[in-house]
Amino acid sequence: SPLLSISTPFKEATVYDSNDETWALAFKGVDIDNNGDGNTEAKWIYLQRTVDGETDVYGRYAVTVSDESGKININTAGYHNESELKVTEGFSPFEVSLTKFFSAMGHTAEAEAYRDAILNYRYGNNNVPGGIGDDNNNNIYLSYDGIDNNADGERDNLSADEGINEPSEFVSFYPYGDDRPFFSVYDLKNITSINSIFEDIRTEMTAFSFDRNIDKDKRLRVEVNHASALDIKNMLESSGLSGFEQLAVNIVDYRDSDMESTVLFSGGKTYYGVEGIRINEIMVSPKYERNAIDRYNASGPNGDWFLEGTIFANSSPVLETDKLGHGGVWRFDNLRKGAYYLKIKGKDGSFVGDVEVGGNLQSSMEDEDYFIYTVYVGEDGKLDVTIYNCEIDQGESFTYFSGIELIESPDAEYIELINITEEDIDLSGWTIEGLRNNDLLATIPAGTIISGFDYCVLAVDKDDSGANVPINLRGNDICLENVWAEAPLPYTSDKIVQLQFSDTNISREDDIIPDNPDIYDTVIYLKTSSGRIVDRVEYENNFTTSVALERGDPAATNDKDGNYIFDDWHNSQGFSFMDTDGTPTAQNSNTHISLTHTIGGLHSDVFVKNGLLANIGELFLVATGDDWQRVSLDEMMNICDKFTTVSYRLEAENHFVDAESSGWTENNRAAPHTNWFYSSSSDSVGTWTFNRSDRFLDGIYVLSIYGQADESFSVSIKTNSGWTEYTPSLTPDMNNGVRYGIITIGGSEAENLPPQSLSLRIKNEADSGDCHFDYCVLSPVNKVNGRININTASSFVLQSLPDVNQTVANAIIAGRPYGGVYGVGDILNGSILGETAADRKELFREICNLITVKSDVYEILITAQSLKKGLRTGEKRLRVIVER
Repeated sequence: SPLLSISTPFKEATVYDSNDETWALAFKGVDIDNNGDGNTEAKWIYLQRTVDGETDVYGRYAVTVSDESGKININTAGYHNESELKVTEGFSPFEVSLTKFFSAMGHTAEAEAYRDAILNYRYGNNNVPGGIGDDNNNNIYLSYDGIDNNADGERDNLSADEGINEPSEFVSFYPYGDDRPFFSVYDLKNITSINSIFEDIRTEMTAFSFDRNIDKDKRLRVEVNHASALDIKNMLESSGLSGFEQLAVNIVDYRDSDMESTVLFSGGKTYYGVEGIRINEIMVSPKYERNAIDRYNASGPNGDWFLEGTIFANSSPVLETDKLGHGGVWRFDNLRKGAYYLKIKGKDGSFVGDVEVGGNLQSSMEDEDYFIYTVYVGEDGKLDVTIYNCEIDQGESFTYFSGIELIESPDAEYIELINITEEDIDLSGWTIEGLRNNDLLATIPAGTIISGFDYCVLAVDKDDSGANVPINLRGNDICLENVWAEAPLPYTSDKIVQLQFSDTNISREDDIIPDNPDIYDTVIYLKTSSGRIVDRVEYENNFTTSVALERGDPAATNDKDGNYIFDDWHNSQGFSFMDTDGTPTAQNSNTHISLTHTIGGLHSDVFVKNGLLANIGELFLVATGDDWQRVSLDEMMNICDKFTTVSYRLEAENHFVDAESSGWTENNRAAPHTNWFYSSSSDSVGTWTFNRSDRFLDGIYVLSIYGQADESFSVSIKTNSGWTEYTPSLTPDMNNGVRYGIITIGGSEAENLPPQSLSLRIKNEADSGDCHFDYCVLSPVNKVNGRININTASSFVLQSLPDVNQTVANAIIAGRPYGGVYGVGDILNGSILGETAADRKELFREICNLITVKSDVYEILITAQSLKKGLRTGEKRLRVIVER
């Protein structure tokens, strides 16, 4: 038998594939240019035998093994947005740029023409997949999914018909319309312009590469867009990270659109997710206290008053008719201009006397009494309070005065919301709970819209006169807009809305946002119109009056008392030149937020997408809990190989069976919703079947089913042995989905589903009788075609990736191999992707969906020659593509 001469020792199997492994090194040499690229890369392996004691070399062969995943896949590659003013998401391997590849190969002038020639061949001379419309019926879905599916640099670009002829509409194993897959790299020779450079590019291109969606430990990745918080938390823990329950719920709320804060119970604790609307600022108690001894008239109040410690007393009561000259006058200054309720303070419930302010007199006031008239502080910031002891008619000798409170509560109390998404959100009918004594409900009025990265202030008394202002708070000149009328920009009145209260008899003595939250164990809840909790906060009693409580990071979930409800507020530093410290309708101002943090815009430091993740790198934007803490480079390095963002979504429409007898009917819906099926009778069963024409492959999947939140159903699926028993009742969550479980499509086992087939029956189990089925999801996609192995790709191929230039490509090559520690996350180690952390995060986000460190398809080139006395007598060349 032939002898195989190998000079390089075999290496142990690795979790990555690279050019320094045996499959590449065993045949490497400088004897022959086996692949025809102009460079000798293989060695001759000689075959010999012994005849009559003499050694006869009768043949030789050379082998070149190349990784197909280290090449440009001509069935998937296309282009990506290259404008800095638009997004570059790296959503799919279509964003491996043929333009950049040809430029890197030295064909800059013709790069776009070569790209278009390949795309026109692939898509049937129309440069777009299918070319006849929405072949896979996903236009509505993709137009509103928050992802740049067609690589034009804009998410959900409705004018560009996103979802019609998008890259995913081309499926090489079952093409639509006039699409035409490449069956071999040699098909490029059928393109006239490409044929002229074919030999130059042949070794850098393939028609076969793919990446299996498994991590370095051979486990199926978690598809983060449809996984539960518990699934995500378990995967984080399996990566060696602990204490990341908060991140798990935040990931779910980052990606879903239901506006309900996700709840996770773990280890005896409860974790609440961060939704797109946050309670951002609270004015609990707008009031100013002044002690009687703090008057500015240095000679004292005079009259019959004298000082006892810190309280003034009067032991000389007089008749009303004789009070002239007996009154004390306290003059207070450095007050803020405005209208106030006035509360008089004495001593332990004692009488204070007749009080006169601004020409108005109220007789026989006692400690903690409200002055019945509104009091006004003018431009000079001064207020005179005159008090007489005329309580002889009350049988009192002593009266006391300890100070005043100038109060704007409850009228000027407010709760500010912030929208940390890019989208306008309708708050109509949303409610605030936890007010007054936990007995008051406040509703946000219809038509209230909060814009992306903007603010909405919820007022107890917006303008003192509106129809929804509580009757007892109207017409006294004390209201939120008057308090902030002197504020400089950016205070904005039209961002204030008047709350509607369940009790219309609110008075000035009602404490709407409680000053003593511990008495009633106050938690303030923000809820949707359907009663789902969006956010919950609490605060301690030791706040500062007339200073708003503000968040630093709007996505922070810091908790000081251990009940996992946010309570880590910071005192507002307010607007310039405003004595009241707060920032209603504008970005917060406190020691935990500064100009180094950006809220809003393309590079916002805080963001909830309310849409699916386009790539795993988006996790860099997800809050982990503390002020301004997001997923770090080290954490991403650890976890990114465990997750993926690709799945199959299978719409119910066009897949319905037994339409007449099932009791289920298809209902039309306007965008952004797709059509769905409806049943109004309990126990009615509908059947849906999906097959090869739906373009999913055999494999192991997590099956999730989507209908309507809180409407229960049970499910049976068809396996090789027949229909399964119906599941127990399943109830979709607020994101309208419920997990069925793990299924295997293909294979001969009885419990497996038939090859490329999914048939399911859904039985209406809803208590109300109303039940819907919209679509199902198979996750994750088992194979992703066209990902590039960074361990084996050339500099030319690496430069096809978004924002990867020759310098970065060389750095990637110098850092090989990747995958031995954290899988694909190894590329985040050091400065391979950039000098700064921000640069590395941005570039990783753009390329992480497009790269791999593993390979399963190889090209093997063999040249074999027969020899006689050192002369070649015959030659055979063989090229095979092997999938292991």
